[in-house]
Amino acid sequence: MKQKIQLFDVDGTLTKNEKDLPFHTVVYKTFAFWPLLSSLISTYPIAFEEAARLWNESMKQTPDRQKDQSSRDMMERTIQEFFPPYISAEYITKKAEEITQNFLIHDIVHIDAINYINECLTKGIICVLTTGSYLDGLQGLVNVLIAKGHLNASPNLLLNGVEIDWENKKLIRANVGAYKIENLYATLKEKNITDYVIQAAFGDDPYINDKGILEIVKSPHTAFVIKCKKNEHGGFHPSFIHCSWQEFIVQHKQRVLSWI
Repeated sequence: MKQKIQLFDVDGTLTKNEKDLPFHTVVYKTFAFWPLLSSLISTYPIAFEEAARLWNESMKQTPDRQKDQSSRDMMERTIQEFFPPYISAEYITKKAEEITQNFLIHDIVHIDAINYINECLTKGIICVLTTGSYLDGLQGLVNVLIAKGHLNASPNLLLNGVEIDWENKKLIRANVGAYKIENLYATLKEKNITDYVIQAAFGDDPYINDKGILEIVKSPHTAFVIKCKKNEHGGFHPSFIHCSWQEFIVQHKQRVLSWI
């Protein structure tokens, strides 16, 4: 029997978007790990935030075929131009752990989603958490979720993110858009997982960053766009299901878990 795999975007999918919460509950300018971590780590946070703002504006005019490369270039520029020389993987992980502690305090993590991942892991389903931010930061988030008893440690839990050579400040692997698919295949190959089926995928950005992992799903109607202000106007592939985590649990979970 083929190994079942489910894919989970992190920012805006397993965590909430600051634009979806009342103003008084927002503890950071953004909950997205890449700009949040980069700003907190940056030697020049104001300069970084302005550069990121200008880049975001430019992305509106960037042809779709060039968006992934533009994201990769901006991330590499960030680590080379805005980060101090002492940055290490351990430093990134520790900072992400601090952020995640605050996320849990302020109910920014979708615990329903984490509970669902635990259910999948219990059933032997491989769960891939994938982020456009730093892999070392994703490790920090996972460390805290496990330490706090929210997420089960499991060999079936795989992590994909941006890989950086911190000593030389060199980007090794990007992890947005099509890069997410490249990294997924690379990770499965490294783990010697060859006979598998992508059973389901979850994302909040069906237009660019999560489009690839949503389109790769083989079963019809098991690609889920988690509702937020970013995607509330639709305009994505009609086979994608638009729902909240609560709606997924009630309406779709059993169908997905029973699909072979």
